[in-house]
Amino acid sequence: MTIEAQGTRCAHAHHIGSLLRPQKLLQKRIAFHAGQCTAEELEALEDEVLPGLLKLQKDVGLAITTDGEIRRYDFTETAEYFRDVVQAFREEIQGLYEHGCRRIQFDDAGFCFFCSEAMISSMKDMGVDHEKLLSMHIAVYNAVTADRPQDLIIGVHTCRGNMKGMHFAEGGYERVAKKMLCDLDVDVFYLEYDNDRAGGLEPLRYLPLDKHVVLGLITTKSGEVRDL
Repeated sequence: MTIEAQGTRCAHAHHIGSLLRPQKLLQKRIAFHAGQCTAEELEALEDEVLPGLLKLQKDVGLAITTDGEIRRYDFTETAEYFRDVVQAFREEIQGLYEHGCRRIQFDDAGFCFFCSEAMISSMKDMGVDHEKLLSMHIAVYNAVTADRPQDLIIGVHTCRGNMKGMHFAEGGYERVAKKMLCDLDVDVFYLEYDNDRAGGLEPLRYLPLDKHVVLGLITTKSGEVRDL
C-alpha cells in the first residue's frame, strides 16, 4: 500500500512493490512460522523496522512512501476471509484519509495470474472457473473502494513477479484487460511493460476516459543501461 499526505499532485517517481526485508525481520518471520515467536512479537518488529524504510525513501527524495510490503502474508481464500479483508481495508483507508492521505496504491500481482496461459490451464485442470474467480477478485476490490471520498485517488499496480530475477507468470493483458480496466473501481493502473512477457499495448484500448494508466517501461530486473 502506498500513502501520500501531500495532496493530489502528480509525483515524478514512485516506489512500487516490495523493499528488501531487513535480515532480522526475515529471521523473525521464519521463527513465527516455526512456532518460535508470537504474532505480537512479529508485529512489534515490523513496527520497529518500518520507520527506517520510510526514512530511506524520504532520503532519496520520494514524495510518496510505501511500507515496502513488510507485512505481506499468505491466506486461505474463503468468503469469510474476504469479508474480513474488505472490512479491514475500509477501516484502514478511512483512517488514512482522516490523517490527510489522498493517494493509496495497492500492489497486486494476482491479476497477472489470469494473463498466463499456464496458470489458466492449471485452474481448468483443478476445476476452477477462472472467469468467476477474476470477477470475485474485482468484486472484493470494489467493495473496498466503494463510496470513497472524491478527492482520494486509488491505484493498483500489477506485475509478473521478480524474485532474484525469476518471474512467476507471463502473458499479455488481453485476457483480463476489459474486466480489469473497465470494471475495477480504481482511478489509476500501474502496469508492468518492461519486457516481452507483458505483451503489446493493444489491451489499453479498453481504458475508460476517466481512468489513468502509468506504464512501467524501465526494468529493475537488470543493471543494463537502456536507450529511451
